[in-house]
Amino acid sequence: MSQNRNKSSLLLLRHEPRSISRRLLFISLVLSLLLLNACGTSTVKKQTGLQDTQATGAFQSGNYSTAADLWQQLAQESATADRSYYFLRAADARLLNHQSDHAETLLSQVDPQQLDRRYRALYNAVKGELLLNQGKPEQAETTLAGTSTTNSDLQKRVQRLLDQARLQQQPPELRAWEAFKQRAESTFMSDIDALALLHLLDPVSANTLKDRSSRERGEIPGWIDLTLIARGQYADEDARITAIASWRTAHPFHRLDEAQAYQLATEFNASLAVPGRISILLPQSGRMAAMAAAIRDGLMGSYLNSPQKNRSELRFISTTDVGISQELSLVAETSDQIIGPLDRSEVSQVIRSVPANFPMLALNLPQAESTDSALLPALANGKKAETQSAPTVRLVDESRLQRNPNAVFFPLLPEDEARSAARLAISMGALKMVIIAPDTHLGNRQVDAFYNEYSNAGGQVLSSMRYPEQDVDHSARLKQILGLAQSQQRGNELKRILGGELGFEASVRGDLDAIFLVANPRQGRLIKPQLKFLDAGYLPVLATGMIYSGVPDWNADRDLDGIRMTSNQMALKRVLSLNQDKSEEKPAIQGNGRYDRFTAMGADSWSILPWLPMLITNPEMSYSGLSGELSVDTSGRLQREPVWAYFRNGRLTALNLSE
Repeated sequence: MSQNRNKSSLLLLRHEPRSISRRLLFISLVLSLLLLNACGTSTVKKQTGLQDTQATGAFQSGNYSTAADLWQQLAQESATADRSYYFLRAADARLLNHQSDHAETLLSQVDPQQLDRRYRALYNAVKGELLLNQGKPEQAETTLAGTSTTNSDLQKRVQRLLDQARLQQQPPELRAWEAFKQRAESTFMSDIDALALLHLLDPVSANTLKDRSSRERGEIPGWIDLTLIARGQYADEDARITAIASWRTAHPFHRLDEAQAYQLATEFNASLAVPGRISILLPQSGRMAAMAAAIRDGLMGSYLNSPQKNRSELRFISTTDVGISQELSLVAETSDQIIGPLDRSEVSQVIRSVPANFPMLALNLPQAESTDSALLPALANGKKAETQSAPTVRLVDESRLQRNPNAVFFPLLPEDEARSAARLAISMGALKMVIIAPDTHLGNRQVDAFYNEYSNAGGQVLSSMRYPEQDVDHSARLKQILGLAQSQQRGNELKRILGGELGFEASVRGDLDAIFLVANPRQGRLIKPQLKFLDAGYLPVLATGMIYSGVPDWNADRDLDGIRMTSNQMALKRVLSLNQDKSEEKPAIQGNGRYDRFTAMGADSWSILPWLPMLITNPEMSYSGLSGELSVDTSGRLQREPVWAYFRNGRLTALNLSE
């Protein structure tokens, strides 16, 4: 047994070196594999680090496209833990290279939970900027708010984006002002683009600019005041020259001298954008054909004399030849702007047919549903009339109008002129008046408009006279409203009581300040002399433009002497041209007398187009046109403050309202 055990031990000792060798060989193989693997990993990491360094260098030198390519390749080849980092860096580079869509795709591959604090801040910055580019400032603010990092440059970027997000949520006017102020304060004298600087203020209202001008310091008030001059003095060259001289006196240290400021104001006017393709919808026949022809003449005259004429293509479309409905399907596709139509029902049809935000300058209001307001009752014995409410007018498809911020309506309504007469009367201090008007629908409309405007401003209508248009002798009615009949009755009563002759003479009531007259040329030439005969010729008489035929007739119009009436620059220029020597240059735009106001309307329809965007956003801003001072109210209606004139020796003469 002992012998057997010894044999076994001998056998074990005999085999042990071989087993140990095998074990050593196995261990050495494992160690070799581990060593080779370690060397391979080190090589990969070394290559990856080198590529990351190259990408960082390209990024820092502004070669964002190369940096993005390198980081994107690394992201696709890297393990999950590093992919988010490389995709983030690639997205940031694409964003800085103005490739927002590509940057958004790359950022969607990023898991922010795998990023450390610093790169989470970068992730928020990139995401926030992409949201701003997409017009989502509220979401951008939510993303950026609370983001913090120890990297000062990145923190400044986050704060800048956060400020932009909050600014974009402000009204357009405030955003424009901040952009202007930042540019004006950060631009060196030799680098400034003055015209672009002024245009930054396009969305800012004149009232806001005036307020800012009084509170700002440095050169900013000078830029603001020059912007106001460029906007407001474009129609009168002499006025612009005078305004620029005054501007230079007020801002003697501004970087622009007087000549440069004048040139800038001129360039500002010429730089205003005009639509490229304009469709003009007007009738060629029918009851409105003559008015349409005058509008066409005025528009073409203004177009041919404008600096923007080569920028636009005009296309006239007849609304009567084939019917407007057959043309509207093509208008929006082939035009950038519509002018017209003239008929109210056609205006409504266009509104319903074109896209909701299509630019449109309609030459009338849409079709309205209204009931005639009751006539202002004739007053006697000095009793004040009951207050009348204005006629209720509802525009068709009113909600559709509210959805089109680019639709402007340019009507020539006698009611507007009546309201202007009421405002002039109040400004004159004429607080007690009588009204003389024909007993017609048109007369009623003007009386209602005048009465409401005048009474709402504190004026008192003492009496109202309505006359049949065919009448010639108005003396009995005039005596009644002037108080002469009542005065005569009082004289007769005194004569009866006291007995004998008193030498009494009836007189016009002493509390009367002025007269509002609605009349055509024939009736105006009858009524004014009769007022004078009744010793009321001293009273100011205000009238609407319908009192003038449009054709100068100095002999017949002497009977209108002293009457103040609403007018337009076309009519006044016609009178001036008749006084000029035949060899002198005539006005560029020629009207035909009777339709001068429509010629002026056509001229303004073209010349106002570049200014419409500013007028729409600035209700207090006005454009000095041939039709008068034009402004756009919040409902999109072009309000007209007409030119005022008066008759002197039978000739229409401009009335200086400042005197």
